[in-house]
Amino acid sequence: MKKMKGSYVAVFLLLGTCLLSFSQLSAQSSNELKTLPPAAQNALNKVLDKQEIKSVHSLKGGLSPSMIYKVTTDKKSYVLRLIDEHRSFSDREREITAMQIASQGGIAPKVYYANAKEGVIVMEFIPSVPLSEKERSPPLLLPHLAHILREIHRGPPFPPTDGAQEKIRDLNALLVLKKVKLPALINEVLTGFHRIENTLQKTAKLAPCHNDLNPNNILFTESGIKVIDWEAAGMGDPYFDLATIALFLRLPTRMKRPF
Repeated sequence: MKKMKGSYVAVFLLLGTCLLSFSQLSAQSSNELKTLPPAAQNALNKVLDKQEIKSVHSLKGGLSPSMIYKVTTDKKSYVLRLIDEHRSFSDREREITAMQIASQGGIAPKVYYANAKEGVIVMEFIPSVPLSEKERSPPLLLPHLAHILREIHRGPPFPPTDGAQEKIRDLNALLVLKKVKLPALINEVLTGFHRIENTLQKTAKLAPCHNDLNPNNILFTESGIKVIDWEAAGMGDPYFDLATIALFLRLPTRMKRPF
């Protein structure tokens, strides 16, 4: 069964890689305060009060169309997230609710402002800390990741969301719409995916899940691990989160026990 869960995530990641290769993503370092929409500027005014803004830099990356900015003031730095305007209100509300729950549990950065209607989130900026080669080794790293996952999966419920099956189908449909030519391997994997889909639907036990635990969304900070980007979060199969980490870290079976 766990191998099936891993296959599920593998399908999702393969499709995502194709879309990422198709997209042109870039990081900018220009001051973009004047280009922010009024709702974003209003949110910053409420949060910053009398702080003086020194710079606003976009931090674009990954598959999400949402815009992310680092806002630096004379006192501290913040992260401004503008949720994709094409997402529904309920979808925005789900992301914000999940992130606020995670933030209150110390798993995600502190949220200073969130408005689902406007699609604006202002949160603390947490610099990541480089890990030594020893600290990056699975025997030391895995217990900390396992602890974070248990905190998420055993925490307060998140709003409902589409399962991994629906996400895979939607991502595949998007690739087809964009006329991305898929490698033969993708079609072979999709065939296997359809064979195991019904089995997973019958056995899944729902729990709060992040649903996108790739390394870019896991920050190692001075105060411990923080998880960011809760766009895909919702009630789901916790084995999807486990399989995602296992695949990205290329863990052998014997090292999956901490989870």
